[in-house]
Amino acid sequence: MSQIAGSDVATTESATVVWLNGAFGAGKTTVSRRLAATFTESVMVDPEEVGSILRSSLQKVSPRGDFQDWVAWRRVSVELISSIATEAPGSLIVVPQTILIEKYWDEIRNGLSSRVRLLPISLHVEPDVHSRRVHADQEEPDALRWRLHRYSDYQRADWISRNFNVVDNNIENIDLTVDSVAKLIQG
Repeated sequence: MSQIAGSDVATTESATVVWLNGAFGAGKTTVSRRLAATFTESVMVDPEEVGSILRSSLQKVSPRGDFQDWVAWRRVSVELISSIATEAPGSLIVVPQTILIEKYWDEIRNGLSSRVRLLPISLHVEPDVHSRRVHADQEEPDALRWRLHRYSDYQRADWISRNFNVVDNNIENIDLTVDSVAKLIQG
């Protein structure tokens, strides 16, 4: 791995938000954890937790199949990330969250871009690599069928390659993927 441990993330007081997109099971959380452990002034924020809170509050009165469909999820996620950036200026905020609907990404991007340095990155995996990884996953084995089923949704979201820096995550050495993302962070 390149020498990124302890390096400064931003030269200004603005936080850098690295939003990791990609198929469900592409390695976003694994890469996020490694980045958060590598950069000294960094935190990981998982907007899925916001979705869990909203699901417990809203599902009964405003049912949704996906928490991202609530406008509240997008707004609260933006406010949470922005608030963390305010509390930790100059930090790196790593966000592992799949976004497949371009309109939702536009709302999030527009909400964050004036408040932080936003670096959108998509971890790309080919179908065979994706299938092998989700079958081997020990952390969330119950997500296997769902992840395999949703891969085609990721493939159809061709807008991602126009809006995100695409990093090839087909390689088996996670250190190389983390290095590639770190280089984008360091600009």
